[in-house]
Amino acid sequence: MDTASSTTQYDHIKKTITKAYFLSNEGKYEESIPMLRVAKDDFLAIGCYVDMLHCHILLAKDYFHIGDLKSAFQLVNEYEPLCARHQVTPDYAKLYSMLGLLYANRQQFEKAKSYFRESYLLGFKECDYATAAHSLNLYAGLTFDEQLYDETLAAVDLALECLARVNITLPVDLCCAKNLKIRALLAQGNLTEAKNMFDSINGRDFYHSAAKELANTYNLYALYYTQLEEYEQAFRMQKQAVRLFREHQIKDYQLLATLLEQLAKKLQNTQKTLTTYEEYVDALKALIEYNANEEFALASANQQMAEIKEQAERDSLTGIYNRRYLEDTASQWIKAAHMNKKMSRLRYLILINLNALTIRTAI
Repeated sequence: MDTASSTTQYDHIKKTITKAYFLSNEGKYEESIPMLRVAKDDFLAIGCYVDMLHCHILLAKDYFHIGDLKSAFQLVNEYEPLCARHQVTPDYAKLYSMLGLLYANRQQFEKAKSYFRESYLLGFKECDYATAAHSLNLYAGLTFDEQLYDETLAAVDLALECLARVNITLPVDLCCAKNLKIRALLAQGNLTEAKNMFDSINGRDFYHSAAKELANTYNLYALYYTQLEEYEQAFRMQKQAVRLFREHQIKDYQLLATLLEQLAKKLQNTQKTLTTYEEYVDALKALIEYNANEEFALASANQQMAEIKEQAERDSLTGIYNRRYLEDTASQWIKAAHMNKKMSRLRYLILINLNALTIRTAI
């Protein structure tokens, strides 16, 4: 293949991946995944390994978001060996974000938060502000669940700063960050600041590109008006949230079931109440089926997760435990020492010029 045709083909593939990236950032994963798979194969065919591996890790994220955990685990497990094979430096900012998601899914929240922090720090250092913001949002979500609201607000403010530095619009991450801030403010009873944040969200900006997050915004609005005891307004906001789910056929069945149940309780018309409860039951059935599929995917991915953990904690050349293992294990020892009120000692050996030592041993 001559240079001109190769360049043309490369530019065409780059356009495909750019479009897929925008679709992914809008939460349209079922459209972005086929495009990323094609782009990955095309990059491999013309020997563009950096771009191929970029597609690889983006695919892992999108598979995770549609609930295909088996594919997500497999892609993450393959990533570093592929980087080594093609002599490409791994994008650890994106990899750590994915590992955080996988650990959070296994309810290992401290490990997940650690990976999200490292992903943010690396992303910020490398000016990958989109990844930094995404990881901060994920970190903020975990701290909110732990009722660490000040920490949530601090993480979200950092995420909003990162998003302001990105040269493209990321509607899902932007709306998600604002929703997280509203949730934390409402939890603290700070209704004035919450209203200011609501006013900063223009529904037209997110209607097509971040419908699920906008539905979350309306749901939070309902909570806000409920706290003000303005129940009619709360009811209208709940209806708006459900309408978005119906129009965009959003497949978050758990959130949909919650919204439908809340709406049914507020309806005055008997027929509408019955219809809403029927939709609620359908959403619950879909949720049960989804959870069953997710459990199957988790069961088949457990072995891969063990391999990922092993790779993360051992040096690939020597097989010796690395700094990450030391930090994780040392923190457990320190906690145990505090609980048992016992002294602990740490002995360590620093090896300098390990490469020369390895060569002499081989000789």
